Amino acid sequence: MPKVMLSPFVYGPPVSNSYFINREEDLRYIFGRLLTLGQSTAITGEPHVGKTSLLFQLCDPKVQKHYLGTKAKRINFVYINLYGVDKNYTPKDFWGQALENLEKSDEKIKELTKRIGLTDYSDKRAWEVLFRYLIDQKRQLVLLLDEFDVLLPAKDPRPNFGEFSFFAILRDLDAYPSFSFITTSRTPVKELNHRASQLPGSGGSQVFNTQVELKLRPFDDAAIALLLGRAGDKFSNNDKGFIRRIAGRNPFLLQALCGFMLDENGDDRIDRATEKFFDAAAQHFEDLWNNLDDNTKTTSVILSLAELNGQAQGRDFSFGEIEHSDRLEPELRRLRELGLAELVEKKDEKAWFNWIFEADKLLVWRGERWAISSKAFAWWVRDVVIAETRSVSTYDEWLKKKKYTLFLTEEQWKGISSTLRKTPNWAFSSIGALAKSVFEAITQKRP
Repeated sequence: MPKVMLSPFVYGPPVSNSYFINREEDLRYIFGRLLTLGQSTAITGEPHVGKTSLLFQLCDPKVQKHYLGTKAKRINFVYINLYGVDKNYTPKDFWGQALENLEKSDEKIKELTKRIGLTDYSDKRAWEVLFRYLIDQKRQLVLLLDEFDVLLPAKDPRPNFGEFSFFAILRDLDAYPSFSFITTSRTPVKELNHRASQLPGSGGSQVFNTQVELKLRPFDDAAIALLLGRAGDKFSNNDKGFIRRIAGRNPFLLQALCGFMLDENGDDRIDRATEKFFDAAAQHFEDLWNNLDDNTKTTSVILSLAELNGQAQGRDFSFGEIEHSDRLEPELRRLRELGLAELVEKKDEKAWFNWIFEADKLLVWRGERWAISSKAFAWWVRDVVIAETRSVSTYDEWLKKKKYTLFLTEEQWKGISSTLRKTPNWAFSSIGALAKSVFEAITQKRP
């Protein structure tokens, strides 16, 4: 029986230790803010972009020592995962977790936190005494709050967090250099401020304005090259170009496809690896879709259809007035931030990670050339929109409301979809067959 081999690629759980790559600038920025009067940070980004992994790095004593030196000994980092906390979770539970390790370190702190607890964690004076004492001791409490927006849902406030007072305490404590909180969320700070301002007792206050938002981006070219290099000589340049084109820039998609590619051998390795990858990625795409606004959904479908129509009928197809519209810019930039779209520049055409964006599958918009970043996402759109082999309720609702008419007339939409449906051999090809054709094209075109 063959031995099980350790893989250099992790997809699914957060990455840590030697598996973690990239984000050095983000770590330096966050730690720098903590050292400068204990400033707080809100880490935002889409699913699977690495928010929790970044928090895990902040928790790591080795990482703390690397960035903070001897000052790390005076900072107490507390990680609290708010994802999945039940409806009975209370501010008392929260503060119990937050203060547990701190109060074990000092009898005076234990006494002060006990006083705070007796006031149901709501007395500002009791909190002030604690954090002024920590200032005197040159110590700092840093809360790492994962999935913080769970406490502030868009609808139906959580039963025990439906009052503004809990969030007001966080804001008040953030005024002390001895307290900081770092949150992760897919929800921007602006929206969290809005949600909190709707709670009873808020008075419209912008409670999270003390935090600076740090938006995590998809991997850049250097990070992608570093990740792919972890396979050593097991990936050819053609393999690397294929992975880059199918997965795009999203860390989860890249790690997943790398992992499946590494596990497969034989002539049909591309087919089998990509089919497994696509099954794993489909939920990711649906999750992304569910969190896009209508305009961005429309633009993502237009880009995907540009890719698909290019495959179906080549250079003869044009999106006409869409290519001259002034209304696409915010959505294209938004999709670029998500790693779903790319601005393809001529100067990079011969680089192994860019040249495979085929000219006849690009959306030309006001002189710029845009492509869907992950070819797998275009295939997902094919399955949902064209082949109709996947059911996504939010997509059906969006289509029923004809949100696509922001950029397309209904006649244009019908023309695009009917064109694609007239190519049954292509439209209903398996993912493995599509992957094989992409890999063969890369092999043939590569200089």
